[in-house]
Amino acid sequence: MSESRENNSIRRGVAIRAWVVAAVILCCLGLAVSVSLVSGKKNNAPEVIVPMPGTFGALTFTSMSGAPVSMSRYLGKPILVEIWATWCGPCVKARKVLHKMADEAEQYASLIALSVDRGGVNVVNSYLTKKNEPPTPWVDLMADDLKFRSVIGPHDQQSTIPKLIFVDAYGHIVDIEYGIPNSKWVLNRLKALSSVRTRG
Repeated sequence: MSESRENNSIRRGVAIRAWVVAAVILCCLGLAVSVSLVSGKKNNAPEVIVPMPGTFGALTFTSMSGAPVSMSRYLGKPILVEIWATWCGPCVKARKVLHKMADEAEQYASLIALSVDRGGVNVVNSYLTKKNEPPTPWVDLMADDLKFRSVIGPHDQQSTIPKLIFVDAYGHIVDIEYGIPNSKWVLNRLKALSSVRTRG
């Protein structure tokens, strides 16, 4: 009788231990699945960045076809912005330099060319047609957002062109450079900007 009770007690102890071990294993598996799902979402889902008002990322310009193009669509990657005009000799030289380095620069930043021509889209389209430039990753737009001047104003030390505006992945202006660009310097600046994603 006592042996039977002892056997039952042992069986109950083994059963309890088995349940405890099973529960621990199930908990660990559940935790592992949860972690992999969360980290999978972080790695696979693109980060949605909402532009802050008053930043370059909140501006909208006009394409050469007359369509609105929001800068928010380029957030998540730095943006290199060329400010130029068809009547500006140094801008034409700067544009040649920038077009030569476009394929390499595009690895680190979206490339936006903003024309400040007062004649608007027709003037720029006519110029581009006449020049017959080879296709590049540069996106030609008109600098016609009324907030554009107030956004670049605090960073803009010289009201001259050509100029390059360096914008971080969150749409904040981090630097403005003037004159004919040095390809090597610009590429190094873009590499540094693409490797650091700060909100500041």
